[in-house]
Amino acid sequence: MKISPISLTTQRRTFSPLNSYSVSKEKIQNDVFVSSKKKEETSFASRGSFGIKKSEKFLQRAADFVLRKYKKFTPQDFKSLNRVKEGILERASKGYFDDAYVAVVETSKLMKKYFDTKYGSDGYVFVSIGRSLEPFSNAMGYMGAQSRMLPISGLHGYSGNYRKIISQEGFGRYSDYMKQIGIDAKVIKESGKKYIFSDYSYYGDTMRVVKDILKSQGIKGSQVEFVDFEPLYQKLYNGSKKTPKTSPELMHLHLGYEYLKKFSQTEPLCYYRLGDVQDIVDAPQSYASKLFNYRLMRKFIKK
Repeated sequence: MKISPISLTTQRRTFSPLNSYSVSKEKIQNDVFVSSKKKEETSFASRGSFGIKKSEKFLQRAADFVLRKYKKFTPQDFKSLNRVKEGILERASKGYFDDAYVAVVETSKLMKKYFDTKYGSDGYVFVSIGRSLEPFSNAMGYMGAQSRMLPISGLHGYSGNYRKIISQEGFGRYSDYMKQIGIDAKVIKESGKKYIFSDYSYYGDTMRVVKDILKSQGIKGSQVEFVDFEPLYQKLYNGSKKTPKTSPELMHLHLGYEYLKKFSQTEPLCYYRLGDVQDIVDAPQSYASKLFNYRLMRKFIKK
């Protein structure tokens, strides 16, 4: 669901000055830290409020330079980072969109625990319908759960018949992509796992249409479950021993105003352009998404 724009204030920590180091583009590229007094290089060391701001700005530029080489930043890329690049990204990501980070970390942990208990840690595949829940799906994947993202968007308020969607030119390419990521009737049946398709569905239009699309591909039955995220989160929030910092009301704002989509690894794929799925999936990941997901990987993945 997309509601009219609102200003959400994101709390970001001020970066602490880092002493006695300076970095140039060449040194980052060569993965070496050395002391320097050259004027053209910007020092991490800072003094006063102006210095802190300068340091933070430089850290973001340095992190962008490190991440620019990756079209998509994957767990394999994370594991291969050397100490210098790791140090830059660690400092640049500290406090990076803390409110979103806390919401994703706490919620994904609760979701994984819930589904692990219900189906067994290897007994399910969590599928985010569209980008709304993709950060949770990614985080669950970093924790070891099997997760997927089914790209499709623009269905809120859609009143047409699903047959118009599956009859569009290029739908065959979309169907092939679903099979490519394991969303296939035969694969699901042979896996013996529960496939949980979930969405933030304020009106339920997306869930309804996707359910019909999947049925048209033979994906139905007891191994397929559709979960509306908000009631699930309310249940997990109420049943948690330690009350999460993100209330259901705040989570509603995060999702309703599409705040968490900022950190999605994929671009939106409108339901009337499903044939473009591979182009959308292959599009470069944004800097915000890379750095945010780096922070999640650092939390959940052991190197």
